[in-house]
Amino acid sequence: MGNTSEKRKSYHAEFKEMVVELYQTGTPVKQICSEYGLSETTIYKWIRKQKPVKLDDGRSFTP
Repeated sequence: MGNTSEKRKSYHAEFKEMVVELYQTGTPVKQICSEYGLSETTIYKWIRKQKPVKLDDGRSFTP
């Protein structure tokens, strides 16, 4: 049998930020998926990673 592992695509940080910005400005995830060939899971993962985390003292940071 052949190698069944898929080669993962990697995307530049700027591209990920642009996709998240599209989502944040109201573009539906399904539309982003079809336009850029991404999975919904990937987009939601990028959104979660760029969402600021609130700290107890009121400050926040992005992971």
